[in-house]
Amino acid sequence: MSQKQVEEKGETTTLLRQLREECAQIYELSVEEQGLIHQLCEMLSEVQSFFKIGVKITPSLFPSTVEVKQAILSVSGDIVLVKHDIIESQPLYKFDSTTVVEVLSEAADELNKYAKGFRTGISNRISLMETLVKELKRLHDLNKMHSEEVAPDQYSVQGIASDDLEHAP
Repeated sequence: MSQKQVEEKGETTTLLRQLREECAQIYELSVEEQGLIHQLCEMLSEVQSFFKIGVKITPSLFPSTVEVKQAILSVSGDIVLVKHDIIESQPLYKFDSTTVVEVLSEAADELNKYAKGFRTGISNRISLMETLVKELKRLHDLNKMHSEEVAPDQYSVQGIASDDLEHAP
């Protein structure tokens, strides 16, 4: 074996060792990535369950031989793909990591918009209820003030005097 062949063998061995190390790291990173994808999908599904909504997703994110007309991330965390005559459903975590990240990005944007609207609705209802409570308290205070001036038997309920209630069958 010539010196050149020995050197080439050494270089080849080094390259194969580096390739083995890279493959081992790729494997470890892939396992970690899959764990994170499952965790992200599970958490996203919990958020969607709280709001009880599905989210429309850009159909072009999903490569297909048949045109995808509509894509929806359901409350359960499944991607529902509506094609010409077919409806397919598959858990989000089964898609490639790039697609999962793009779907999560779109879903986060839509859920954020929905959450703001949801919060605004609750805030508006609270404001209304606070106003109603104030008005009812004023009415209560007014009734309390006048009830001290009027004898109890002079009250009537919906046009019925309290004396009539005592003699009702």
